Amino acid sequence: KVNCYLMQNYDWQMFVTHIWGTDRCQHELWHIFDDTHPRHDKEEAKLYRERIYDYRDTVDREVGNMLSAAGEDTAIFIASDHGFGPAYTYCAFNIWLMQEGFLKLKPDAFTRLKKLMFSLGLTREFAYTLLRNPLLKSLRPSRGVGSQKSKVGLINKFFLSFNDVDWSKTTAFSKGNYGQIFVNLKGREIAGSVSQGEEYEQVRNQVIEKLRQIKDPKTGGKLIGPIYKREETFSGEHLTD
Repeated sequence: KVNCYLMQNYDWQMFVTHIWGTDRCQHELWHIFDDTHPRHDKEEAKLYRERIYDYRDTVDREVGNMLSAAGEDTAIFIASDHGFGPAYTYCAFNIWLMQEGFLKLKPDAFTRLKKLMFSLGLTREFAYTLLRNPLLKSLRPSRGVGSQKSKVGLINKFFLSFNDVDWSKTTAFSKGNYGQIFVNLKGREIAGSVSQGEEYEQVRNQVIEKLRQIKDPKTGGKLIGPIYKREETFSGEHLTD
Protein backbone atom coordinates (compact mmCIF):
# COMPACT_ATOMS: atom_id res chain seq x y z
CA LYS A 1 0.00 0.00 0.00
CA VAL A 2 2.86 2.36 0.83
CA ASN A 3 4.54 1.58 -2.51
CA CYS A 4 1.36 2.27 -4.45
CA TYR A 5 0.72 5.49 -2.52
CA LEU A 6 4.23 6.78 -3.23
CA MET A 7 4.05 5.91 -6.92
CA GLN A 8 0.67 7.59 -7.33
CA ASN A 9 1.37 10.74 -5.30
CA TYR A 10 4.98 11.62 -6.05
CA ASP A 11 6.90 12.34 -9.22
CA TRP A 12 9.53 9.66 -9.79
CA GLN A 13 11.81 8.30 -12.50
CA MET A 14 13.01 5.13 -10.80
CA PHE A 15 11.26 3.19 -8.05
CA VAL A 16 12.83 0.25 -6.17
CA THR A 17 11.29 -1.92 -3.47
CA HIS A 18 12.52 -5.04 -1.69
CA ILE A 19 10.23 -7.88 -0.60
CA TRP A 20 12.08 -9.86 2.04
CA GLY A 21 9.40 -12.16 3.43
CA THR A 22 9.64 -14.60 0.52
CA ASP A 23 13.33 -15.06 1.35
CA ARG A 24 12.61 -15.71 5.04
CA CYS A 25 9.82 -18.20 4.28
CA GLN A 26 12.01 -20.32 2.04
CA HIS A 27 15.12 -20.15 4.23
CA GLU A 28 13.37 -21.00 7.48
CA LEU A 29 10.18 -22.83 6.50
CA TRP A 30 11.09 -24.96 3.48
CA HIS A 31 10.74 -28.15 5.51
CA ILE A 32 7.09 -27.33 6.21
CA PHE A 33 5.87 -27.37 2.62
CA ASP A 34 8.41 -29.95 1.33
CA ASP A 35 7.06 -33.42 2.17
CA THR A 36 10.40 -35.04 1.30
CA HIS A 37 12.50 -32.96 3.69
CA PRO A 38 14.05 -34.89 6.64
CA ARG A 39 12.71 -32.27 9.08
CA HIS A 40 9.18 -32.38 7.65
CA ASP A 41 6.52 -32.89 10.32
CA LYS A 42 2.96 -33.61 9.20
CA GLU A 43 1.37 -31.93 12.20
CA GLU A 44 3.48 -28.81 11.77
CA ALA A 45 2.65 -28.77 8.07
CA LYS A 46 -1.04 -29.10 8.85
CA LEU A 47 -0.84 -25.97 11.02
CA TYR A 48 1.31 -23.74 8.84
CA ARG A 49 1.56 -24.87 5.21
CA GLU A 50 -1.58 -23.09 4.06
CA ARG A 51 -0.46 -19.90 5.80
CA ILE A 52 2.76 -19.99 3.75
CA TYR A 53 0.75 -20.47 0.56
CA ASP A 54 -1.57 -17.63 1.57
CA TYR A 55 1.45 -15.39 2.06
CA ARG A 56 2.71 -16.24 -1.43
CA ASP A 57 -0.71 -15.45 -2.90
CA THR A 58 -0.74 -12.14 -1.05
CA VAL A 59 2.71 -11.20 -2.34
CA ASP A 60 1.67 -12.11 -5.88
CA ARG A 61 -1.48 -9.99 -5.60
CA GLU A 62 0.33 -6.99 -4.12
CA VAL A 63 3.06 -7.14 -6.77
CA GLY A 64 0.26 -7.02 -9.32
CA ASN A 65 -1.14 -3.93 -7.62
CA MET A 66 2.28 -2.26 -7.73
CA LEU A 67 2.66 -3.06 -11.43
CA SER A 68 -0.72 -1.48 -12.08
CA ALA A 69 0.24 1.60 -10.07
CA ALA A 70 3.50 1.90 -12.01
CA GLY A 71 1.59 2.20 -15.28
CA GLU A 72 1.85 0.58 -18.70
CA ASP A 73 4.63 2.88 -19.93
CA THR A 74 7.02 1.84 -17.12
CA ALA A 75 9.82 -0.67 -17.70
CA ILE A 76 9.47 -3.34 -14.98
CA PHE A 77 12.30 -5.52 -13.67
CA ILE A 78 11.62 -8.29 -11.12
CA ALA A 79 14.78 -9.98 -9.83
CA SER A 80 15.92 -12.34 -7.09
CA ASP A 81 19.41 -12.42 -5.61
CA HIS A 82 19.39 -16.23 -5.63
CA GLY A 83 17.21 -19.28 -6.14
CA PHE A 84 16.07 -21.77 -3.52
CA GLY A 85 16.13 -25.44 -2.70
CA PRO A 86 16.20 -27.74 0.32
CA ALA A 87 19.23 -27.81 2.63
CA TYR A 88 19.75 -31.10 4.47
CA THR A 89 23.16 -30.54 6.08
CA TYR A 90 24.87 -27.49 7.53
CA CYS A 91 28.54 -27.08 8.39
CA ALA A 92 29.57 -24.27 10.78
CA PHE A 93 32.87 -23.40 9.16
CA ASN A 94 34.26 -21.25 11.97
CA ILE A 95 33.93 -24.20 14.35
CA TRP A 96 35.61 -26.43 11.78
CA LEU A 97 38.37 -23.85 11.19
CA MET A 98 38.92 -23.70 14.95
CA GLN A 99 39.15 -27.49 15.16
CA GLU A 100 41.63 -27.59 12.28
CA GLY A 101 43.82 -24.88 13.79
CA PHE A 102 43.21 -22.10 11.27
CA LEU A 103 41.15 -20.01 13.70
CA LYS A 104 42.71 -19.41 17.12
CA LEU A 105 41.05 -18.24 20.33
CA LYS A 106 42.45 -15.86 22.92
CA PRO A 107 44.25 -17.61 25.81
CA ASP A 108 42.52 -15.71 28.64
CA ALA A 109 40.52 -17.55 31.30
CA PHE A 110 37.10 -16.18 30.30
CA THR A 111 37.54 -17.29 26.68
CA ARG A 112 38.66 -20.74 27.85
CA LEU A 113 35.53 -20.93 30.02
CA LYS A 114 33.32 -20.02 27.06
CA LYS A 115 35.06 -22.67 24.95
CA LEU A 116 34.37 -25.24 27.70
CA MET A 117 30.72 -24.13 27.80
CA PHE A 118 30.57 -24.54 24.03
CA SER A 119 31.96 -28.09 24.23
CA LEU A 120 29.24 -28.90 26.79
CA GLY A 121 26.50 -27.63 24.48
CA LEU A 122 25.99 -24.26 26.18
CA THR A 123 25.95 -22.26 22.95
CA ARG A 124 24.14 -19.26 21.48
CA GLU A 125 21.77 -21.71 19.77
CA PHE A 126 21.02 -23.27 23.15
CA ALA A 127 20.13 -19.82 24.50
CA TYR A 128 17.80 -19.17 21.54
CA THR A 129 16.13 -22.55 22.11
CA LEU A 130 15.49 -21.67 25.75
CA LEU A 131 13.92 -18.37 24.72
CA ARG A 132 11.41 -20.27 22.57
CA ASN A 133 9.92 -21.71 25.74
CA PRO A 134 6.51 -20.07 26.34
CA LEU A 135 7.46 -19.40 29.96
CA LEU A 136 10.32 -17.16 28.79
CA LYS A 137 8.49 -15.39 25.98
CA SER A 138 8.86 -11.99 27.66
CA LEU A 139 12.64 -12.26 27.14
CA ARG A 140 12.35 -13.22 23.48
CA PRO A 141 13.41 -10.55 20.94
CA SER A 142 10.36 -8.99 19.30
CA ARG A 143 12.28 -8.65 16.04
CA GLY A 144 15.39 -10.12 14.48
CA VAL A 145 18.10 -10.39 17.12
CA GLY A 146 20.66 -9.32 14.53
CA SER A 147 19.06 -5.87 14.42
CA GLN A 148 19.29 -5.40 18.18
CA LYS A 149 22.89 -4.48 18.96
CA SER A 150 22.46 -4.49 22.74
CA LYS A 151 21.17 -8.09 22.74
CA VAL A 152 23.85 -9.22 20.29
CA GLY A 153 26.50 -7.62 22.49
CA LEU A 154 25.13 -9.37 25.57
CA ILE A 155 25.04 -12.73 23.79
CA ASN A 156 28.60 -12.27 22.52
CA LYS A 157 29.75 -11.47 26.04
CA PHE A 158 28.68 -14.84 27.44
CA PHE A 159 29.06 -17.13 24.40
CA LEU A 160 31.90 -17.74 21.95
CA SER A 161 32.04 -15.12 19.20
CA PHE A 162 34.52 -13.25 17.01
CA ASN A 163 35.29 -11.18 20.12
CA ASP A 164 37.16 -14.22 21.44
CA VAL A 165 39.32 -14.76 18.36
CA ASP A 166 43.07 -14.16 18.54
CA TRP A 167 43.42 -12.51 15.14
CA SER A 168 47.21 -12.29 15.40
CA LYS A 169 47.37 -16.10 15.16
CA THR A 170 44.29 -16.76 13.01
CA THR A 171 44.97 -17.54 9.35
CA ALA A 172 41.43 -18.15 8.03
CA PHE A 173 37.84 -17.44 9.08
CA SER A 174 34.33 -17.61 7.68
CA LYS A 175 31.73 -14.88 7.32
CA GLY A 176 28.66 -14.33 5.18
CA ASN A 177 25.95 -16.90 4.56
CA TYR A 178 27.13 -20.31 3.38
CA GLY A 179 30.55 -21.39 2.26
CA GLN A 180 32.61 -18.19 2.22
CA ILE A 181 36.04 -18.67 3.83
CA PHE A 182 38.52 -15.80 3.94
CA VAL A 183 42.26 -15.72 4.53
CA ASN A 184 43.20 -13.29 7.33
CA LEU A 185 45.27 -11.27 4.90
CA LYS A 186 47.63 -8.46 5.90
CA GLY A 187 46.70 -5.15 4.33
CA ARG A 188 43.07 -6.17 3.83
CA GLU A 189 41.84 -7.37 7.23
CA ILE A 190 42.09 -5.10 10.28
CA ALA A 191 44.35 -7.56 12.12
CA GLY A 192 45.67 -9.56 9.18
CA SER A 193 48.27 -12.21 9.97
CA VAL A 194 48.97 -13.80 6.56
CA SER A 195 51.37 -12.18 4.10
CA GLN A 196 50.56 -11.68 0.43
CA GLY A 197 52.11 -14.12 -2.00
CA GLU A 198 53.49 -17.51 -1.03
CA GLU A 199 52.05 -17.63 2.50
CA TYR A 200 48.61 -16.61 1.22
CA GLU A 201 48.62 -19.37 -1.41
CA GLN A 202 49.83 -21.89 1.14
CA VAL A 203 46.97 -21.12 3.55
CA ARG A 204 44.39 -21.28 0.74
CA ASN A 205 45.66 -24.64 -0.45
CA GLN A 206 45.73 -26.03 3.10
CA VAL A 207 42.12 -24.97 3.71
CA ILE A 208 40.99 -26.47 0.39
CA GLU A 209 42.76 -29.75 1.06
CA LYS A 210 41.20 -30.01 4.53
CA LEU A 211 37.75 -29.19 3.15
CA ARG A 212 38.02 -32.05 0.67
CA GLN A 213 38.66 -34.43 3.56
CA ILE A 214 35.40 -33.64 5.41
CA LYS A 215 33.13 -36.69 5.48
CA ASP A 216 29.35 -36.74 5.67
CA PRO A 217 28.69 -38.21 9.16
CA LYS A 218 25.68 -40.13 7.83
CA THR A 219 26.98 -41.54 4.53
CA GLY A 220 30.75 -41.47 4.95
CA GLY A 221 31.04 -39.79 1.55
CA LYS A 222 32.35 -36.33 0.75
CA LEU A 223 30.38 -33.53 2.38
CA ILE A 224 31.77 -30.61 0.36
CA GLY A 225 31.06 -30.21 -3.35
CA PRO A 226 32.97 -27.90 -5.71
CA ILE A 227 35.46 -25.50 -4.09
CA TYR A 228 36.37 -22.30 -5.93
CA LYS A 229 39.15 -19.78 -5.40
CA ARG A 230 38.05 -16.16 -5.77
CA GLU A 231 39.74 -15.66 -9.17
CA GLU A 232 37.91 -18.71 -10.53
CA THR A 233 34.57 -17.03 -9.85
CA PHE A 234 35.18 -13.26 -9.90
CA SER A 235 37.16 -10.82 -12.00
CA GLY A 236 37.67 -7.07 -12.29
CA GLU A 237 39.50 -4.22 -10.63
CA HIS A 238 38.10 -4.94 -7.14
CA LEU A 239 39.07 -8.63 -7.09
CA THR A 240 41.72 -8.08 -4.42
CA ASP A 241 39.62 -5.80 -2.19
